[in-house]
Amino acid sequence: MNLVTEKDLRVKKHRGFTLIELLVVVAITAILIALLLPAVQQAREAARRTECKNNLKQIGFAVHSYYNSFETLPPGVVNSTGPIEQAAKGYHHSWLVSILPYLDESLLSEAIDGDLSIYAEANLPPRKVSIQTYLCPSDPASIHSLPENQSVVLSNYAGNHHHRSAPIDTNNHGVLFLNSRVRYHEIYDGATHTLMAGEAKRSPEDLGWASGTRSSLRNGGILINQTPEGSRYYNDMTSEPNEIIRAEYETLMGEGDGGYGGYGMGGDESLGGFGDEDGGEGSGEGKASDQPRPPTPELVSRLAFDPGGFGSHHVGGAQFLLCDGSVRFLSENIDVATYRRLLDRADGIEVGEF
Repeated sequence: MNLVTEKDLRVKKHRGFTLIELLVVVAITAILIALLLPAVQQAREAARRTECKNNLKQIGFAVHSYYNSFETLPPGVVNSTGPIEQAAKGYHHSWLVSILPYLDESLLSEAIDGDLSIYAEANLPPRKVSIQTYLCPSDPASIHSLPENQSVVLSNYAGNHHHRSAPIDTNNHGVLFLNSRVRYHEIYDGATHTLMAGEAKRSPEDLGWASGTRSSLRNGGILINQTPEGSRYYNDMTSEPNEIIRAEYETLMGEGDGGYGGYGMGGDESLGGFGDEDGGEGSGEGKASDQPRPPTPELVSRLAFDPGGFGSHHVGGAQFLLCDGSVRFLSENIDVATYRRLLDRADGIEVGEF
């Protein structure tokens, strides 16, 4: 017969946590989690930025492979007439379509009928294909196979068609524009000082990566990350970025060419640094009024042709692909003149540090 002594009972009796001790443990755990979460988020964003940079490098490699095959950069968009309107009409095959075979997407390239408009019913299935190389992982929408309220897949990367606000046309100063066939010896400022493409915030109204419109081409009229995301940021005259564009368009010099085929623009530092110091591009005439006139229907219609600027979901700037194939992260606070010189392939002005 086993006898249990009082000493044995005391040994077997376990002491539990008090309520105060439990609360202290919970509080310490919460503090540790709060300290660790920002570090984890920063590490994840750093990984996403690296993946985004790799996407642009792959795009750059594909463009260079295209050049080796055809001895020219791909056209930004192919169409019989210009300027390019943001509408699902026309041929509109984009430069992102041209480089598909060099991104190991030969089957997708063959699925696109080059004899038809990119908006033809036969070309709709390939436009619905999501290409991870065209999607920045930092974009919340990039986790979805298809954007909300949209039947085609969009792109986070756009080509450089011009250094200022202007429609996509044959006389742009970038490297990817309407029916362009730019060769490297025509990039007079040097491939290491000229931007080829960069990140662009998407809109539900964009027409997909295959469309050679603002969906895949942008300009330097608005500084980095100042083009808001959403469906109202192109010709919405109430948004601040378009106030800047409106001020530029207010200085249109009649029908004078000004280097833009009727879209010459001038301005001064009162436009937030977006004008030229001499007050004009081309003829150098005209100063912007301190209080621009209300936009006329003609100005609003011209704004509808403007693709908007570059931008990203990264903090502080966006990634850009240069014509030499390198990728740089440009600050959203970059000097306006430097930024525009990088977007102009042949302005003849030396670019310093950027």
